[in-house]
Amino acid sequence: VDLREWLELGRPEFAQDPPRESIESISPPVNYDDAPIVAAALGADIHYFVTGDRKLKDEVKTIATPFAVLTPRQFIDEFTDA
Repeated sequence: VDLREWLELGRPEFAQDPPRESIESISPPVNYDDAPIVAAALGADIHYFVTGDRKLKDEVKTIATPFAVLTPRQFIDEFTDA
């Protein structure tokens, strides 16, 4: 599946607000402002966490995640380098 096809097939899914305990359990190392987003991602069934914030990417990579943490360029490369 190429990127265009994947994006056309994909339907947005909205994650539930994470419980406060989930947010607090990852902050630190994830900064408190971004921790709710990361906690919601951890509670969702996602394959990729894409961020242009290099500091956040580095913070998220310090915790165990079931998903790949990528920049937008790395995400696009996942589909174009195959």
